[in-house]
Amino acid sequence: MASNQRQLSRPEEVRVVETVTEDGKPRKKKIRTRVIKKVKGEKQEVTKIETIEEDDKQPETTVTVEEIPVKEEQPEQIQELPEEVRVVETVTEDGKPKKKKIRTRVIKKVKGDKQEVTKIETIEEDDKQPETTVTVEEIPVKEEQPEQIQELPEEIRVVETVTEDGKPKKKKIRTRVIKKVKGDKQEVTKIETIEEDDKQPETTVTVEEIPVEEEQPEQIQELPEEVRVVETVTEDGKPKKKKIRTRVIKKVKGDKQEVTKIETIEEDDKQPETTVTVEEIPVEEEQPEQIQELPEEVRVVETVTEDGKPKKKKIRTRVIKKVKGDKQEVTKIETIEEDDKQPETTVTVEEIPVEEEQPEQIQELPEEVRVVETVTEDGKPKKKKIRTRVIKKVKGDKQEVTKIETIEEDDKQPETTVTVEEIPVEEEQPEQIRELPEEVRVIETVTEDGKPKKKKIRTRVIKKVKGDKQEVTKIETIEEDGKQPETTVTVKEIPVEEEQPEQIPGASRK
Repeated sequence: MASNQRQLSRPEEVRVVETVTEDGKPRKKKIRTRVIKKVKGEKQEVTKIETIEEDDKQPETTVTVEEIPVKEEQPEQIQELPEEVRVVETVTEDGKPKKKKIRTRVIKKVKGDKQEVTKIETIEEDDKQPETTVTVEEIPVKEEQPEQIQELPEEIRVVETVTEDGKPKKKKIRTRVIKKVKGDKQEVTKIETIEEDDKQPETTVTVEEIPVEEEQPEQIQELPEEVRVVETVTEDGKPKKKKIRTRVIKKVKGDKQEVTKIETIEEDDKQPETTVTVEEIPVEEEQPEQIQELPEEVRVVETVTEDGKPKKKKIRTRVIKKVKGDKQEVTKIETIEEDDKQPETTVTVEEIPVEEEQPEQIQELPEEVRVVETVTEDGKPKKKKIRTRVIKKVKGDKQEVTKIETIEEDDKQPETTVTVEEIPVEEEQPEQIRELPEEVRVIETVTEDGKPKKKKIRTRVIKKVKGDKQEVTKIETIEEDGKQPETTVTVKEIPVEEEQPEQIPGASRK
């Protein structure tokens, strides 16, 4: 008894593959495939007849016969994806623009739990024959996952610089990012085009595959522009301004942040000069910045020139502190203004640990005025007034003592001396001032002509005790008949332990 037998012949399949030979000529290869299936019971015989036709060659045919169970035969699904075309523009060494077009076709054949992926990629370049590459890969269907394509908005950055001959120059950087997510992988294509004056655009394409878990949302923050103006004086005495504009752009992605700092320096009669720096730092290092500007401090110092004219010097000091984490940046802007001179500004920037920054205590002691009376060689009385101001700045275990001493004499311009000294606070001890009662001694003598003569000596002693030292000021005035009083001032510093009671030998007192 003859068994039932079915014969199935599929339509012939024709594929054409175009390649280029080593000598640059196009070449075609045609592949014809016929499949004949004979089903007999639970068995099927599959005959595959494949004929390859190439230029200038005889057709070559291969026949393969395979017998497989009918249950393994499953319907075949064929899917051809839309052709994808990419154009990459570059510039040759001689500066000419060059285009490369990449055409990609993907054909998928799904049969049971397997799929065959055929990728046909054709590269077309100017003045060249198209070059085609065919790759065939078989992968399990379960690995095939839907593909998500995302193109980010184009980003444009403009960087302005100045050439060596002082001309402004612009560079425009266009960046396109295309992301293809498939399963737990993503392919990131970055297309960066640099456009410069008088040059052809230059494009770079980079492709990177990274796990999806590394892809995190990007946060972009642009801080307000900061403008600083520094005024200086040139060698020929002319004022000069320098303006510094600073823009900071921060891109935070995961635990990393990219900080782009764009600093533009604008000076008189010069083209602006821009510097761009990019730094990547961990986010944990980024801490809020606190900015504190202290009140402006103004000091006026009065002196006398060699020709006796009074002269004023005004010193303006501004201090700006930026605290970030455990560091602080202290910017000190000091401007000196003098008569008949342009203001001169000095800017110093110092970074110190915050723990060193301690509150500053400023104390100005009451002005002390001393008057010293003397007699000139021609017998005229003369007064000298000494004004002393002391300003103390205490910071931590240090103190800065500024002593401003002004001497005023008859018929002279006041003369001021400023001294600044820094000493440890532990050396600063309370000062005790004690003025002893005035002592008056009268000495009577007889002149050569037998007349009585009196000499009165007035003595004042002022003691300033500070720690283990004392300053003893002795003011002695001698008054004689028919003469102007004569005053002598002596100042002596001695250890406190050497100070002993004074014994005065017998003298008449009144």
